[in-house]
Amino acid sequence: MSPKPSWEVVEKNDTSNVEKGKRFRFEVTVPTLLSALKHISATQPKAIKKNVHLYPPSIYAPQSITLSPHTPPSEDHPLPPTRSSHIDENPSSQSLFGEPCLSTQKTASSKERINVISPICTNTPTDEDEVLGEKTATVNVVETSNDATTIARRGMGNVIENKEEGMENVTIGTSRPTEVTRKDLRTRRITSWKMTEHMYFNINNPFPTMARGLFTEELEEGEEGSPAIREEDKGRERIVGRGYDKFFNIDEVPWTNWETMQDHTEGPYYITLKSNGCLILISAISPEYLLVASKHSLGTTVEVEESEQQTKVHAEEGRKWLRRTLQKSGKTETELAARLWERNLTAVLELCDDSFEEHVIATPVHWTGLHLHGLNTNTATFSSLPPDQVAGMAQEFGFIPTKYIVLPNLSSVRVYTEQVSQSGSWEGEQIEGFVVRCTVKSSPKEEGQPPYSPGTPFFFKVKFEEPYKLYRTWREITRVMLPLLQLSKLSEDNRKQSEVDIWRKVGRKVSRGEEAVYADWVGDMMSDEPSLFDDYDRGVVRVREKFLAWTESEGKEKWELAKKGKYKLKGLRKDKQQAETRIKEGLKKKWIIVPVAVPGCGKTMVGVALKEMFGFTHTQSDDVRSNKTAPTFLKNIADLLKTHDVVYADRNNHIDKHYDELSNITEKHKFLKSFDIHLIAIIWDVTSQPYHRVLRTCSQRVIQRGDNHQTLRPDMTPSAEHEAVVGQFIRNFTLPPKDIFDLLITVPIDSSLEKTLSQIITTLRLPLNLAQPTEEDVKKAVQKAQEYRTTTPFHPPATKVGRPPRYYALAPEISVVNLMDQLFHFLQSEQSDVLVLAREMYQGLKDERALTVNPHITLVHEKTVADETERLGNEIGPHGRLWEVCKIIQGEMRMFKFRFTHLVWNDRVMALAVDSLETEPNIKQVKMDLDGKTPVETGAKQERKEEEHGRGGEGTKEELELPDDVRQALHVTVGVKEGASAFESRALVRMLRETGGSLKTGEVLEEGGQVRWVDIEHLGLGGEGRIRGMF
Repeated sequence: MSPKPSWEVVEKNDTSNVEKGKRFRFEVTVPTLLSALKHISATQPKAIKKNVHLYPPSIYAPQSITLSPHTPPSEDHPLPPTRSSHIDENPSSQSLFGEPCLSTQKTASSKERINVISPICTNTPTDEDEVLGEKTATVNVVETSNDATTIARRGMGNVIENKEEGMENVTIGTSRPTEVTRKDLRTRRITSWKMTEHMYFNINNPFPTMARGLFTEELEEGEEGSPAIREEDKGRERIVGRGYDKFFNIDEVPWTNWETMQDHTEGPYYITLKSNGCLILISAISPEYLLVASKHSLGTTVEVEESEQQTKVHAEEGRKWLRRTLQKSGKTETELAARLWERNLTAVLELCDDSFEEHVIATPVHWTGLHLHGLNTNTATFSSLPPDQVAGMAQEFGFIPTKYIVLPNLSSVRVYTEQVSQSGSWEGEQIEGFVVRCTVKSSPKEEGQPPYSPGTPFFFKVKFEEPYKLYRTWREITRVMLPLLQLSKLSEDNRKQSEVDIWRKVGRKVSRGEEAVYADWVGDMMSDEPSLFDDYDRGVVRVREKFLAWTESEGKEKWELAKKGKYKLKGLRKDKQQAETRIKEGLKKKWIIVPVAVPGCGKTMVGVALKEMFGFTHTQSDDVRSNKTAPTFLKNIADLLKTHDVVYADRNNHIDKHYDELSNITEKHKFLKSFDIHLIAIIWDVTSQPYHRVLRTCSQRVIQRGDNHQTLRPDMTPSAEHEAVVGQFIRNFTLPPKDIFDLLITVPIDSSLEKTLSQIITTLRLPLNLAQPTEEDVKKAVQKAQEYRTTTPFHPPATKVGRPPRYYALAPEISVVNLMDQLFHFLQSEQSDVLVLAREMYQGLKDERALTVNPHITLVHEKTVADETERLGNEIGPHGRLWEVCKIIQGEMRMFKFRFTHLVWNDRVMALAVDSLETEPNIKQVKMDLDGKTPVETGAKQERKEEEHGRGGEGTKEELELPDDVRQALHVTVGVKEGASAFESRALVRMLRETGGSLKTGEVLEEGGQVRWVDIEHLGLGGEGRIRGMF
């Protein structure tokens, strides 16, 4: 029985995407992977799309289910002799054609029955029957024996023995196609999982896998998967097809920078050719039958969207090429299926065929076909066989092998790829670039760490800038311009406006002279020779070659100007002066600056300062007082764009819905189509720091601004409504998609206003053509922002999200995953059986996704206080006093330091034992103004501070006074197995404290197994946090 998904357990405690989604060197099993995928697709449908595909035998075994009437017997095609044909002569079982149906029969030597149905009988299963789960297969019975029926499938050319239950000693003698129950021949329901592309770029995204192309299937009762499936991966469902994990180009993400890869990867480095085609995945759904898919489709889908139609065509074309390839090599689909099934593999191929679909670089004839690139194991974590094994299988089955070379280190990879990039060709062929395969190595450095465990495969791309990038841009420009060919069908006014819109889009694509001259040439050719662009997807190379020929003849002068950067886009033809005038007027650039933030980041102060310095207009969503703010807010933006070039759209803009609204603003407000609207995002970096640190930073700023806000003001009661609201925003925070923004500016959440402005101004100056402000200008803008006061009446949301605390705890500003990885790295040189067991327990928690997302150190619970008060006859005891102290300290935002002394665990839970909590009483706790300079006293009583100062003494640390039972149980829960409770960690830590930690193991707890611990105090691991009420 597969474990209960720990994903759901985590969700009960917190829904934070920040730590929950942090796949940092994360490993999962197939059951936990599927649990997580289902949960995210249900709760965040825009993040993961689930599609169910019907995959009937007519697709994967068409020869075996031919249902056309059989050719009548003749001298050339007689029926074979019948040994013992038990044909039911009952008239009720006659077919419509007057021929007897083969029906339920008894065998000669057995009472077992088998349903054998003639394809021309009225009781042949319908398509609906097949969809509903009928498991039938048409076969020719040609021979029988005492222990099995030997069956040859029509047209398959291979013979198998079927020994399934109910088929023993069957004696049937007919060559007529019959349908026999088979578990492996059925209409299968294959689920594909498609992750939102832009979210792969964020290491903190919620995906439990980086796979691109993932197909799963629920097993039938009694059905087993490949014999190579690991025990921990077995369950009700299996992975039936798996593509590569998403990999990136150099510098596309932090973990593919040359310098960071030097720290985190190791050889050998396989440099493999990057083919220029469409992805095809081939795997085995049984020992005899294959699944052939494109990236996200099998060619037949239950829930079809228009965007998937193209991938359906790819899957169909992949099946055609597979049959062609195997036939040429003398192999069969059954042989390939057997090989993939035996090792639980998916073959990753690239289909390169310009007659089917052209790509940027033309495919030579000898490279046309299916290129075998990789063999992936069908596991949750990415695992791929080395290139030499892949090449061997390619040669055996007739696929085109992928070329590769092996280099010893990353430096040689960099030198080699840079040399090849100079010519853009390899071994005489023009190529797009390389895919480099290596291995993740263990490293103490956190910067640039990839989202994989040490020892796992690591892929990255080296894509050549030229000529591939230029060719690709030409293709994109042409596709944008194709609607110009249809303008003649429109009215004059609509034609002119559409022409303006198209050239405006072209202007966005063009960034260099070679692109501008190409766009103008395409515009001319679409007018003079429109047939050149017929079936453009198969004519990409044809159009490009004609343009290049033009640059060497009549267009040579313009081409030379373009290469020198002196050619500018002309846009419309010269004989269309009126339209050209309109496009110049219509293409006036307008900018929307979009803060991507959460409450307390300081986005409004940035907006006020930018308005003061540059005259931008500034509109706030918080000024809208209607129940649904979005329509009014967007209308305000649109109206301001009529008279202003730059609008600062002051809203948190932190979820996909907000990004969609802003990117489609011209569709909702049609008058904006006369402008060239651009979006710039200023992103406050919410995702890179621990949740509790971001929450504290933003909450402090909400407290500081006091009542100077329209909807959110400090709530200094124990419920702390403002913190609950900020926390909700942080948990829902989603990074914006890159494709809708011209520019993304990321700023630290804890920077001062001056530093934040400096970074924004530096980045904005060029695209907005801004003058460099003087130091005095910046100071005035900062002062203006600090003096800002809202004039809109306070109108908080009707629904409260804060609740009275059930317990008080320290909120440690740490990441459990990062901390534990660091711990085991420090201990890697130490060898002991206990450490081995610790690593196994921790890895198990990671696999089950059972690690604590937002940790806390419990101090006092309301139930403990209530029980104590009742026991003492309504007197306040030590826990009651601690509760009151925590209420006061919560408002002070005081920070406490702590250190970890032991890692302790049993078979159910794992925890880090915490030493005492200390603070600095002689240093006044302050909160910072948004300019990062002005200290402001917190709300704590000065008398209390002076008392603490005198008691603690100058330069000493004060320890928080705690009841003995609380002190003995201080801990951070690392993770909890299914069926266990985090509360069980307390008993483990208490046992540790009672023994003094002098022994390596403790007593056995009921149901929990042996308690073990490791002394880690010498590692100096710890952290800091503040006390806050939680519920």
